[in-house]
Amino acid sequence: MKKIMPILLIAIFAFAVSVNAQATKKTVVTIGGKNAGSITKSAIITAEKLKVDNPKQGIEYFTMYYDVNGQRRSFSSNSASLSQEMKNAINTFNKPTKVTFADILGYDLITPANKYKLGSFTISIE
Repeated sequence: MKKIMPILLIAIFAFAVSVNAQATKKTVVTIGGKNAGSITKSAIITAEKLKVDNPKQGIEYFTMYYDVNGQRRSFSSNSASLSQEMKNAINTFNKPTKVTFADILGYDLITPANKYKLGSFTISIE
């Protein structure tokens, strides 16, 4: 029994470290495969929704922020998809416009009640 106990403790410790490493991995959110740099209007409209890099997670809510003539504008979506208002706004951009996707609320597909805030990102729409 004394010989098994240290091996058992090492196995439990290794498992705990592995679970913690998986839990702390940062989820990456993209649109059209990008979360930095630039994207064309047509590519972002065609992409239509935000995606996460973890197939066990989904997006429940997000806000799109941008500036027009010095005024901050925003639209929100209650899903991973761009709202029609967002698409209309993007189609009106006449010059490269920086857009921030923030307030992104993710959830666990297996247990949808488990919700968590995901990181924001800014991309230039050209």
